[in-house]
Amino acid sequence: MRVTEKANEVPVNLVGSSVFGRYPKISAEKTYNMFISGEDVVNFAGYERVAEMLASGEGRGIYKSSRRNIMIAVVNSNVYRIDSNLAPVLIGNIETQSGEVYMDENLANQICIVDGQNAYIYNTQEAPNLTKQTLSPDLVPNYVRFHSTFFLFGNASKGLPGDRWFVYQPATATTISETSFHTVSTKPDYALAVERVPGQSSNVMVFGATVCEIHTKVDGLENYALNRSVSIDYGCSSVSTIATSDKHIIWLGVNEKNAPVIMMFTGQSAEQISSDGIDYLMRSLVAPQDSTASFVRQDGHLLYVITFFHPDDNLTLMFDVNTGKFFHLSDGDLNFHPARQFAYFQNKTFFVSINNGSLYELSTDFTRINHNIDMPGWDDDPRLIEDIPRIRICKTVRADNTAPFRANSFTFLMDMGNDLPKGDECTILMITEDGVRIITEDDAQVIPEDASQDVCHSTPYRGRVDLAISGNGGETYSNYVPRWTNPRGDRRNIMQWENMGMYNEWTAKVRFWTSGRVIVGNGTLETF
Repeated sequence: MRVTEKANEVPVNLVGSSVFGRYPKISAEKTYNMFISGEDVVNFAGYERVAEMLASGEGRGIYKSSRRNIMIAVVNSNVYRIDSNLAPVLIGNIETQSGEVYMDENLANQICIVDGQNAYIYNTQEAPNLTKQTLSPDLVPNYVRFHSTFFLFGNASKGLPGDRWFVYQPATATTISETSFHTVSTKPDYALAVERVPGQSSNVMVFGATVCEIHTKVDGLENYALNRSVSIDYGCSSVSTIATSDKHIIWLGVNEKNAPVIMMFTGQSAEQISSDGIDYLMRSLVAPQDSTASFVRQDGHLLYVITFFHPDDNLTLMFDVNTGKFFHLSDGDLNFHPARQFAYFQNKTFFVSINNGSLYELSTDFTRINHNIDMPGWDDDPRLIEDIPRIRICKTVRADNTAPFRANSFTFLMDMGNDLPKGDECTILMITEDGVRIITEDDAQVIPEDASQDVCHSTPYRGRVDLAISGNGGETYSNYVPRWTNPRGDRRNIMQWENMGMYNEWTAKVRFWTSGRVIVGNGTLETF
């Protein structure tokens, strides 16, 4: 790399998170579909479709039964059992068509499903069955968790009984019965959800709309008692944003005096983890109730993923508990990430999609988005494979004395030469006028008679890195200037742009388009 005499070398933080300044001038930093690992930014996991339950629809929830080694998935009103072969089997229907569902199991082989209106029991030892439950008229089941032999229900009722949350136990193989109810009493509030406190076997957290309380399991008819020395002065804006893992509970919090913030409880105390920029973003949401959140672990990092999928919000954020930093996630079109609830099953991570009726596997072994389903004898349809947009907007570079400067060169190190080979592009597939592939009765793809591989002239696949520059603090950007990555096996790893002109402030927006992994270190801007 050439160095200009008397030039200044200014660090450029390609390794960074989404900082969320209130205005771009304060901070334009964003990181899409990557996160920090060690001293580099690396790609977040890609995903591939592994099963289709319905041709279209809305994935509403997924649950892994640790006792039966199965998954339960809900798409539209259909409830499916998924065994180790990943072949969904319909076991029944619920009465609602949309919205998040919540599931948990007890020690009596019962899995309880709650859809915001009713509760249903599936007994895993019986023939396929789904039994709607007769509950207290004061309970509109809003959330369910198992704790200490009981199912605990949050309450969606907005009437006088709305401050009550309920405790149920098994009655028969397919039914449950009420044991007791308890109230939120710290503030005049509703009992929206009840969640186990990780690492505290006797304690549960009760979420109201403006406050959270800790209740403790006790002996006797009451079952639970309020811990009167501890409460959290934030309730829950949307129960679908509640997620727990390890020792953490994270949710979108709100109270009667404050706009929504992202809160984290770690067993002893609660803290706000969102910045002022994120708080402004949360306050700007049109439909915070159209949301979902879940924890997922990737390569040792515990990640809280929260999505607001209303068309006017269209946002997915990821909080890395290990580093305490936020990042953006998206699909292939920079819309919200489609995952709704994650399940770890047979050493793999799965989710149902908000956008369709399919089951997907999430893995760092996948570096693209693949909507094909793997079928013996079938090639993947390339129209259903997408590159993942991985973008880093860096911290703005300004001279300490505010003087203008010349941006002479910008360089950084990037892992290259590891892209997946794309293969030949000249196999011609016969399709109908509607774009449907023509298949024989033996499930063989029809191709033209002269579509021989001998006439192919293939070239090695090469990824691309695009650079756009802002001279006004991230308000607007230039056109993209590309640099091609090296083909597989050529691992020289310096990316460089030169002669970029004069600036008062310089902001880099870097896009990585590649079918392989992304590992990028910090960069250097040479100025004089």
